Amino acid sequence: MRAALLFFLASLLLLTSCGSEEVTGDGEDALFDVVDTSFSPTELMIPKQGYTYKVLFQEGDKVQAPNGELAKAKGKNDFLAFLPVQGRSNHGILWVNHEVGTTSDALGDGGGATVIEVVLDSLDGWKAVGVPQSIDFSPVGGTLLNCLGAVTPWGTVLTSEEVEPENNRWFFRNPQKPTVRDTSNYAVPDSTDYEIPRWKNYGWMVEVDIQSRKAIRKLYSMGRFMHEGNYCMPDRRTVYMMDDDAPGVFFKFVADRPADLQRGQLYAFRMAHDSLPTAWIPMPRTLDSLARVREIAFQRGATIFLRMEDIEWDGQNTFYITETGKDSIDLSEAIRLGGHPAPWLKDLAVGNGIYDDPYGRILTYSASNDELKVFLEGGAGEKDNSIHLSNPDNLALSIERKLLVIHEDINGTDKGRIPAGARHLTNEIYTLDLGLTSPTRDDLRRLAVIPYGAESTGGIWSPDGSALFFNIQHPNPSHPRPFNKSTTLVLTGWPDIAP
Repeated sequence: MRAALLFFLASLLLLTSCGSEEVTGDGEDALFDVVDTSFSPTELMIPKQGYTYKVLFQEGDKVQAPNGELAKAKGKNDFLAFLPVQGRSNHGILWVNHEVGTTSDALGDGGGATVIEVVLDSLDGWKAVGVPQSIDFSPVGGTLLNCLGAVTPWGTVLTSEEVEPENNRWFFRNPQKPTVRDTSNYAVPDSTDYEIPRWKNYGWMVEVDIQSRKAIRKLYSMGRFMHEGNYCMPDRRTVYMMDDDAPGVFFKFVADRPADLQRGQLYAFRMAHDSLPTAWIPMPRTLDSLARVREIAFQRGATIFLRMEDIEWDGQNTFYITETGKDSIDLSEAIRLGGHPAPWLKDLAVGNGIYDDPYGRILTYSASNDELKVFLEGGAGEKDNSIHLSNPDNLALSIERKLLVIHEDINGTDKGRIPAGARHLTNEIYTLDLGLTSPTRDDLRRLAVIPYGAESTGGIWSPDGSALFFNIQHPNPSHPRPFNKSTTLVLTGWPDIAP
């Protein structure tokens, strides 16, 4: 397996698309470890030998709005989910989150999501068919900054609102480009004459019925914070949730009843410290408390993390989690409340409650014994300093390949976060062979280099592991097509999975 992976990742060279929707390598040999890292790409760089990417959907494409009219799709494509049609790997509904806050009479104010039917054609490869459809979030009072998410075992989609407005004025920070125009109080469903301010109706998990293309409910019991990655367990009750704040919290939700996330117990994670053992601390179940649950978590001794982003499960016992990190962040208030920085942050303290975490890391969590530890620290390779893992964000795990795909979202260009000679903020996608014993940063293999100024998001494998879908988010508008706007694409050419 390792030999096969090294073979298909043998090279990376720049490909030019010239506005076409499909780009294929020309087969010229190049060694993977001699890729030129003095790059400032305006195109997507992928493995040259045998690999192809194809654009499936873009910001501004025509989509069917909830009222039936056609409108231009929103941008900042983020979370992707592949929902198989009749269990097939070659036919599915591709869900695309939009991490935006924009007004639209047709698509609704705030954020949103689009679904696209995709099929694998024996001649043309993967392609979108029909008209993409916009999800209707009006039944839940709208949505905002839809970042990551999850698919439940019963087939609904959870979409994360990565935002916590502080008041209604927040929507009009730029009066020329408001994010939400309706600032009236929102009547909470299933409550008796209970209303909340409009700003407090954002920052939750939202459950969507994929069949009707309509949001079902906001999941207030799962807490209000900067929701990012989630994982819904096969027990149909347990959901692990990431909080993309600094300071942030690792949360777990356990529903009272299977397949019903409306009511349940929310917990915050505490790592052992002093005389206290590792534990999941229960949070209050009232709406007022859940609306400020991070503060309460710290008051009850929760561990402090720096931007928990994504989470993937190996199907057995191990979860892989990205902690993106953040520069020079003040944790003194969270510590004063009662929170305790994760132990690996101790050496990053620079005084007066300030912690400097420029590279971030990948963690592993074991559900059997609640052990949470560093799996791979960010930074430069020890043998090859052209490898530099900076601020890991999205993950895509292929269990069959034992391959972890790691998307960067770097916080800056200083402190060695981009290769020497690179002139702009440039993110990369790495892979890591999980079949290796005690892997290091030197075992990372660069799968792709993203057009400068953009990040890659939403990585998701097709069910059979033959294709990797991901987005290019917020590229420079001056780049050549198609990477002048947010783009959803598929990368193919992967070797067959060994039996």
